[in-house]
Amino acid sequence: MPALLTGNLAAAGVSEVAIVAGGEQTVITLVGDTWVAAGATFNAQRQAIIDGFTSAQVETLGWNNEVRDKEDVGAVARTSPTVVTITWTAAPLYDITISEAVIVTIPAAALVTSAVALIATPLLTVLETRPGTARVTGRRPRIQKISLASASHHIDGPERPFPVYQFSRRVFLERKGHNPFA
Repeated sequence: MPALLTGNLAAAGVSEVAIVAGGEQTVITLVGDTWVAAGATFNAQRQAIIDGFTSAQVETLGWNNEVRDKEDVGAVARTSPTVVTITWTAAPLYDITISEAVIVTIPAAALVTSAVALIATPLLTVLETRPGTARVTGRRPRIQKISLASASHHIDGPERPFPVYQFSRRVFLERKGHNPFA
């Protein structure tokens, strides 16, 4: 009896930025089983359903501490006898250094037929997103523009670092004392 994951959080790798922002959804669909009855019986299982989302990594600001352990049970909704939808709230402190693999275990107590917990598929993956870095080498760097994820970068040349400025989603190099924004 499988449990299938869909929704935008179950897509092939959601970004860390999306988790921080919140609003991502995970839909758990049971095949060959049903969720316990709606109301008090199901409500008593909502925390256990959240607790079943466990990262294989154990980062201090990772999934287990900043998303799963802080999620409100109100995020879990039984939308049909075979479907549960979780709308994840914002996790502003979520900050990972490597991508996380999240295993989803459905507790047996939340199921009508199964006497054992189910592992849902596919595995959830949260992709770590960090600002990129660039290094320019050679005698005379000829780069005029470069796009980076953050406004505070430097590109190192052979003689001195070249400060980088961001303007209208483009990043410009200050070369030989020329500042395009001065």
